[in-house]
Amino acid sequence: MYIFYYQFMKIFLSLFIVFLITSSACYAKSAFSISFGPVNIGNSRIPLNLSDFIISVSKNNKNLKAIFVKDSVQWIRTEDNLLIPRARLGLIFSEITKNFHIRHHEETIIPQLRKNQYYTEVFVNLFNPSSIEIKNDQEVYSIVSVTAAPVLKGKKSHLIDYSCSRNQIKIAGLDDQYISLGCRMERRGKYGKERPRLSVTWTTSNYSLKDGTPPPYTSFFNTNHPVNLKLVDKNGNERDVTISARVPKRLHRLKIAYGVGPYTFSSSFEDDKVDNIAPAVMLYGKYDFSNSISARFFDALVHNGSTFNNSGAYFAYHLADAMDGRFSFIPLLGIQGLYFKHQNAPKADNNLIYPQGFEMVFRHAFGIENYLVVYGMFFSTDKSQDYTNTWVRWGKNYFWELNYINWGQGDYKTQMFGLSIGFLLGQFF
Repeated sequence: MYIFYYQFMKIFLSLFIVFLITSSACYAKSAFSISFGPVNIGNSRIPLNLSDFIISVSKNNKNLKAIFVKDSVQWIRTEDNLLIPRARLGLIFSEITKNFHIRHHEETIIPQLRKNQYYTEVFVNLFNPSSIEIKNDQEVYSIVSVTAAPVLKGKKSHLIDYSCSRNQIKIAGLDDQYISLGCRMERRGKYGKERPRLSVTWTTSNYSLKDGTPPPYTSFFNTNHPVNLKLVDKNGNERDVTISARVPKRLHRLKIAYGVGPYTFSSSFEDDKVDNIAPAVMLYGKYDFSNSISARFFDALVHNGSTFNNSGAYFAYHLADAMDGRFSFIPLLGIQGLYFKHQNAPKADNNLIYPQGFEMVFRHAFGIENYLVVYGMFFSTDKSQDYTNTWVRWGKNYFWELNYINWGQGDYKTQMFGLSIGFLLGQFF
């Protein structure tokens, strides 16, 4: 029976890895294109069509043609944690002199000669497109600008990043405009009594502040009170805009959860083997030192005639992120205590062990905000004893966990496998 459970666990974990690879491939297909420069590629959750963005050339200059490069939309994440779409705009010149050049985003670009025409491409931020100046020496020869057509009713146009998923962000007043919005939670106040400050950065396509200051804009939310402002487009049309967010009263560093469930439980001492169905109780703890470094601890107790108790404390840190931060690899370095008492053995085995491990975390899985899928494993570093502890955990407000543990030393051996359900017990400090 345990061979069946072990094989089932291997199949389940294989399917989980295939799921991650498939998700990565789909992500790459939707978000990746070749890019050079210090940018992070991001993932979009709203569709964009370049035909919805209008290119204008001043002075109706017939010697200049501006067109978007097909399939060139690329989402990038800025240092302000803001996802923005950019596209390559091709500029074609005829009857041009060698003194022409292009000014865009404080760059001076010299076009390339192709047969009888000059050609170059520039990246344009579709949600905040600045004008492109074509100059002949000091004279402005032409200006190329991009505007977004009004978004049709019912079409999704507001990208609220996953980083805002716990803050219930709402935007009113720009329903027919493209918007991208990102969040970053900050801690303020005395250590152990910290309160949150939510930094919200956002940009929109056709509107700016009344004094002409272009986006992106940043607002800080210390409470749940909204931010109100006026924006104006190039024609002087004003909009009243409101942004609201939910901010927790406290930011706790310590979180404790518990889990319960039935496990198959095999315990062996010498030739005496007992197979049972046993209740299992789990305790989980996590203390955050920072956004990337934490201390973890756990305790697992299984009892029915025989008793097995496994506890551990670990240092965890984010070693690597992928898929725009949705996937993380987290090493776990620490120590465990192990207690095993076979119901017919004269004494218990009670010692310290030093298995090391890791977790792979996939956030917002299956397109569900804050839905986590976690695969983790501890493996023995001591050849004198066998130890494997592997788990798959998934959920949102509560979680499910499949867990397989195998341990053996000398005449003592135990195996267990089961499904438990877990809940948050409390938050402290």
